Amino acid sequence: ISFEDMLYHKNYEAGSGSVIDLRPGLRDFLKDLSRKFEIVLFSDEDSQFMEEVVSTVDPYQMHFKYAFGREFFAMHRGRYMKDYDYFNRDFRNVVIVDFNDKQNYNRRENLVLLGKYQGENSDTSLNELKSFLLHCHKFEDVRKVIQNFGGTGCVENFVKQKSEYNAKIKKKKGFFASLFGKK
Repeated sequence: ISFEDMLYHKNYEAGSGSVIDLRPGLRDFLKDLSRKFEIVLFSDEDSQFMEEVVSTVDPYQMHFKYAFGREFFAMHRGRYMKDYDYFNRDFRNVVIVDFNDKQNYNRRENLVLLGKYQGENSDTSLNELKSFLLHCHKFEDVRKVIQNFGGTGCVENFVKQKSEYNAKIKKKKGFFASLFGKK
């Protein structure tokens, strides 16, 4: 998971310095998903700043397995990019979550894009992502699930299809209830 502007947003306030806004639902997201997934962070930030934020978000080191700062980026076509090949993981089981597809040059079939977090209190993206990831957990190859739901925009498509399905079920229940005189 990309870290800055995905799970938190950093603001600078005069007199206070850097202020960190956590994305709404982050603690529940981490608590629920760390039971089933190995959560790895990848960040543009240098490792020292990243460690400070990680220790604030996860002080008992219960949720994040690894955190990679900008020192772990690779040079690709003259730009620093996130390189996942050295993770030494079976990529049938890896979902890469980011807001920026421009820094992800390899393993794009594993990439899921979410909107950039800029401190909005009404953001529900992590709940939607959690629902999608728990769905992916049921399958042998997450890349096929990502592809079936439209590639990088799969979370939005998953939520839309789930909502449409629930509306159909509700409509059917209403129809059958009207047949039998129930409200």
